[in-house]
Amino acid sequence: MPFESRTVRRFFVAGAATVASGALLPASSSVAHAGGGSKSAKLPHKAKLTSDLWYSNTLTIKGCGEYQVSAKISKGKKPRSGKDWLKTHVTATGHGIGWDKGPMQTGSLDKSVKNNKGQRTATLKGTKCYGFNTIYVTYTNEASTFYFGSHRNVSAS
Repeated sequence: MPFESRTVRRFFVAGAATVASGALLPASSSVAHAGGGSKSAKLPHKAKLTSDLWYSNTLTIKGCGEYQVSAKISKGKKPRSGKDWLKTHVTATGHGIGWDKGPMQTGSLDKSVKNNKGQRTATLKGTKCYGFNTIYVTYTNEASTFYFGSHRNVSAS
């Protein structure tokens, strides 16, 4: 008799632990990660082109993440309206696990904005959902400009 009661007790504890861990799964299914970077390149007239990237992936069941990118011209002469331009271009790819084929792409983002009215900044921000099976997202921002006859690109990822 004592042997049976221990077996039943172990089964009950194991079953309760399984139910408890299953109940916690939806709450712990989001993965928190934030990151970004900044890279710069020299421009004529002692100016500087900077590519800035910030992202926060709190991947919920839908695999959504926020991002903000910018291209900036600092110092130097103000860009000339109609002649000079500044562009920021963000690309992102969601990566996940396929049901039967291993790693897979779960979604992508490709957006840009170009300013040519003498602005020193071009900015994009938003939220993108990549899919429920997304594990992580890779981002890249390319800042490019035509500034006083000189073309430059710089990328941050």
